[in-house]
Amino acid sequence: MNTVLLFSILVLLAVVMVLMLMVVDHVRAVHQAVVPPMPSEDALRDEFSLALTGPDGEAAPVDEKAEAQADSQVMQEDKADASFGTLQGKRLWDGMTGKPVEGVEPEKIEELKLRYGVILTKHIQELVAEGAEHGKEGSSKIASNRRKIKGLRGVVSSWIPQQHADAIYQAGFDSATVTEKNLESVRKGLEEVCDVLFQRTGVDAKGGAWAKRLINLPGQALEMGDPPALALEGQPTPAGSEMQLPAKASA
Repeated sequence: MNTVLLFSILVLLAVVMVLMLMVVDHVRAVHQAVVPPMPSEDALRDEFSLALTGPDGEAAPVDEKAEAQADSQVMQEDKADASFGTLQGKRLWDGMTGKPVEGVEPEKIEELKLRYGVILTKHIQELVAEGAEHGKEGSSKIASNRRKIKGLRGVVSSWIPQQHADAIYQAGFDSATVTEKNLESVRKGLEEVCDVLFQRTGVDAKGGAWAKRLINLPGQALEMGDPPALALEGQPTPAGSEMQLPAKASA
């Protein structure tokens, strides 16, 4: 009698456990249907990379309408540099990289090449400085590829491809904690992206010189005199001369 009772109790307990497992599985299934599981860190990184580069590894398409609205806002809300006219943001980048820009003659773009060099290098300097500031705080953020560059003649909206803005910002971020061991590596990263920008836009500058100027050991003074000559305010620079570009050179 006792054996039969014990067997019955064990069977009952087994049935209860099976029912509990079924209930747990059902609740889990309902929860996943209502609240999708959080993606992994790798999945989030891949999704962010696709948003920037597109599925084929190329730069993601630019929202031309949004860019035009942003450029228009700069011209309306800020004292825009009249010499650049409608050449703002993405239109300015397109013109400087050889793409036809509606309503702007190629001769006009060529006239602005020297002054655009100052715009672009200031854009680079500000991105590096922003990255360095965030590096000191230990909080990385997504870099903006558009900046309002202020000069004596007004504001110019500068635009560069997002992947290049990210690389410049990262170099600045890393510079906050750079050591003698990785100094050249961080400089090399900035040098490469600067050379790409200079070559695409036809700016007569060297990435290595700017990397040495902007990336230094903490507390070390900037290496002055290294940046290549850039004419300011449209004034030509004598061939073969080396004129230092001030940190706050006007556009």
